[in-house]
Amino acid sequence: MAKAFLSHSSAQKILVTSIADKLGLDNCVLDKYHFQPGEPTLQEIFKTIDESDLFVLFLSNEALNSDWVKNEIEYANTLQNSMVKRRLLLFLIDKSISHTDPRIPNWLKDHYNLKPITDGVLLYKKIDSKLRDIDIEKYPHIKAKEEIFVGRNDLMDEFESKYYNLENTKPTCIIASGLEEVGRKKFIKHALDAVKKANKFHKLISITLSSRDSIEDFILRIEDQNSKPPEEILGKVKKMDLAAKKNYAKELLETFRDINEILFVIDKGCIVQANKKFASWFEEMIAEPGFKNTIMYPICRTDNVFN
Repeated sequence: MAKAFLSHSSAQKILVTSIADKLGLDNCVLDKYHFQPGEPTLQEIFKTIDESDLFVLFLSNEALNSDWVKNEIEYANTLQNSMVKRRLLLFLIDKSISHTDPRIPNWLKDHYNLKPITDGVLLYKKIDSKLRDIDIEKYPHIKAKEEIFVGRNDLMDEFESKYYNLENTKPTCIIASGLEEVGRKKFIKHALDAVKKANKFHKLISITLSSRDSIEDFILRIEDQNSKPPEEILGKVKKMDLAAKKNYAKELLETFRDINEILFVIDKGCIVQANKKFASWFEEMIAEPGFKNTIMYPICRTDNVFN
């Protein structure tokens, strides 16, 4: 299967290691896991880049000052200019620098959209999606398997008819209701693909909430995906009033919106409650002007929690 070479400075080791752990060590190359003890030679690094399907560069102040990273960038550029089509993925993960930084080579500035992303879960999602695209290109049987979607044509038609309308309004939240075994998640992925909102072959960033959960748990589930210490986040959130918690949750979701990602929620009674109404904090969030006409929350609701 496809493999990514993760180029970064040691200053970002914690962040990049958390991403590598999510990807799986067989799906990426990270120096602390894959090189022999002691400093690797440039030849060893270049050989590993050659054997990888995707070159991922995490740009930061430290990375731009690192001779190792500079060498990797220069080598990637020689591959970029070769007859072999190379795949590169670039992320600006340091808010202290911008895409205009003179240390960033012009060939990167001219051909890549260096939009800042600092959340680990969103960085992982982008890399995982790219690896899935490469796998589908390399292995047609994977695409054929994922294309299988039995029935539900009437529901797909209904979804598209509601999504496309004369008022040109888009729902902030969509809900697939039913039991867990009936393929709601696959239906949502195919429905979002049909309206060009998400690629059905890509993994959705998802969290699960139970009937005992609250806005605090909503925040913690998202932060958990960023590998932030739960005790640290919980202590911080516990001190907030409800208005501050809602603002915290809104800021987390704005990072999804800003890079055109969505948050998939498997809801077992937290958001859509036993009285079939939205939790008030969630209803207020989806009414935020910044989320208008943008799908932010596909939700799988498990009806049997109400029985």
